[in-house]
Amino acid sequence: MSPYLPEDQRQAALEIPGTPGELNFLLTMVCLNYLEATDGRYADHAEVVGALECCKLEFYRRACATLEDDAIARNGDVYP
Repeated sequence: MSPYLPEDQRQAALEIPGTPGELNFLLTMVCLNYLEATDGRYADHAEVVGALECCKLEFYRRACATLEDDAIARNGDVYP
């Protein structure tokens, strides 16, 4: 799942990532492009980390949690 793709795979990954590594590469490039437009201060890097964390949490809340809820309904809860 590394973003370190061979040069000949990078352009395609920017269009439609097909593997976890390509998705990692695409997200990394978006973050690096954002940072190019800033002063490169620690605060700018912290903003990227914060945006990624919020994106991750919202993705889990909206896309993944519903799958977990469906599994609980099908199989029963493991929490008391």
